[in-house]
Amino acid sequence: LMIMIVILVAGAAAALVGALSTSALQSARQERTSAALAQARDALLGRAVSDDNMPGSLPCPDTDDDGSAELLSGNDCPSYIGRLPWRTLKLPDLRDGNAERLWYALSPAFRDDDSAQPLNSNTMGTLLVYGADGVTLQTETGYSAVAVLFSPGSAIGSQARSTTAE
Repeated sequence: LMIMIVILVAGAAAALVGALSTSALQSARQERTSAALAQARDALLGRAVSDDNMPGSLPCPDTDDDGSAELLSGNDCPSYIGRLPWRTLKLPDLRDGNAERLWYALSPAFRDDDSAQPLNSNTMGTLLVYGADGVTLQTETGYSAVAVLFSPGSAIGSQARSTTAE
């Protein structure tokens, strides 16, 4: 009877320690993701404010995963969604808590191109962001966003994360 009690207590302790370490790991991942997103946000804001040629503009997303913003194709970005161009923004290789690179979406009017309309306080973004409940999240200036940074988390099953349309 004493041996069974010791085995039961040891099993309960192991389960408790396992649950606590899983929780701590999840918390550490969330903290790393939050820090990476904050650093990326600050770099994008700094880039938009300090651009002497077209203040407020942002670089095209990175579609070949080399860290550099893609060059314009004509007067447009090759894609308005892709990975964060961390090299272009002079950042370290930012990754979320699952070791995935951050993603970035850009409103076309805010591309860094002289052919784009001048940017001012009336220029609206075109990106809508929906919450988990399907409701559009309101930004400070309304319902549209200029750019969106997001963390993809780990890939699920055989999920492919190519930035090129297939």
